[in-house]
Formats: sequence, structure tokens, C-alpha cells
Amino acid sequence: MASRIFKVGVTGGIAAGKSTVCKVLRSKGFKTIEADKLGHLVYAPNTVGFDKVVASLGKGVLNESNDEIDRAKLGAMVFGPKNTVAMKKLTDILWPAIGELTQTQIKEFEQQGEKIVFVEAHGLIEAGWQNFLDEVWTVSVPRSVAIQRLIQRHKEWTGLDMTTAEAEQRLDSQLSNEERAKYADVVIDSNRPKEETEVIVLEQLQKTLANLGEKAAL
Repeated sequence: MASRIFKVGVTGGIAAGKSTVCKVLRSKGFKTIEADKLGHLVYAPNTVGFDKVVASLGKGVLNESNDEIDRAKLGAMVFGPKNTVAMKKLTDILWPAIGELTQTQIKEFEQQGEKIVFVEAHGLIEAGWQNFLDEVWTVSVPRSVAIQRLIQRHKEWTGLDMTTAEAEQRLDSQLSNEERAKYADVVIDSNRPKEETEVIVLEQLQKTLANLGEKAAL
């Protein structure tokens, strides 16, 4: 029988640096689960999640050219202080389904004999996943830095400009750094060069492994 796996949640706001942290972990051979990407599977065409999202938010969320859910339209519908009802409808559909997929992947890694797994999810605290995780790391940067990163990333990914107001709306739709820190066992400040962030992540990894009685040459 496989031994119980130790589950670490990696969370943080949009553009906080979660992916950078998990990239470091993967580079050292550790397993990570990108829960936010699982969310895209939940509302893929011809799925129950797709039908629920369209039924809840309307056909205006669809891309007219292929009848798939348009992530840009979806974002416009749910982000911002005026869209809290729509966001609640979406998360009520997505979070339980993503949680099930995440738990399934965790069990698979456990059966493979993995000792530790890292779950990356920006809405981890909001979804209450800290209740089934053993440790929570939250990654944070100052709000102004997150806004700059988000605008730059949006341009790189879509080729489109995002205004400061739009970036602020997205940040306002989630927990603050201070609120996340209340639930965290570890807080990682990623407002630094990536090389320095990597050093901090590896130091924390060593501490977590040591507490588990595990050793690794990092």
C-alpha cells in the first residue's frame, strides 16, 4: 500500500509568482498540480461543466466562431466589484469540480509512491482547500507590482492592452495578500529577481522536507 502523501498548497493572487515557484519545484523533480488549468477542462465543450456555465451565465459567454467558452468574455463577466454575483455562480460550478480532479491526481501520485505533491491554485483559500492540505504556501507581491505584471502578461499572451483599471478589477475580485497570509504556513515574497526567489523556494523546500524526515540534494 502506498504511504500517505504530504500535500502542499501553493496559492497567491493573480501575477503573484505562483507559477515561478512551482516551476522551481518541478525543476527539482517534484510533482505539481496546476488546478487553474484543470478549470479549463471543467468547462470544455461537451462537458457537464460547460452546460452549467452556459446555463448560469448565458450564451453571451460563448465565442461566436466556435461556440466554446470565450475566456476573455468570461473574465469580463465575472471580474470586478459589480460582478460578484456572476463570480459566485462561476466558482460554485468550478471549484467543486476542480477539487475533485485535484483529489484524483493526488491519489494517483500517492499510488505511484510520491511522498509530497504541490497544488497550485489561486483560489485555494476561497475554495476551502486548505482543509485537505497539510501545508499552505502563499506567494505575494505588492499590489502595484501585481498590476504591472498582469498588464504585461496580458499583452504577451493576447497581444491586447489591459488598462490599469481592468487590472485593478481583477485584483479586487480576490483575497488580499493580508487575508491569504492568515491561512498560510509559509509566505514567499516574490518581489525580487527570479534567481533570488528560487533560492528562497529551495530553502523552504528543504525545511518542509526536513520536517517530513525526507532528504533531497537540491
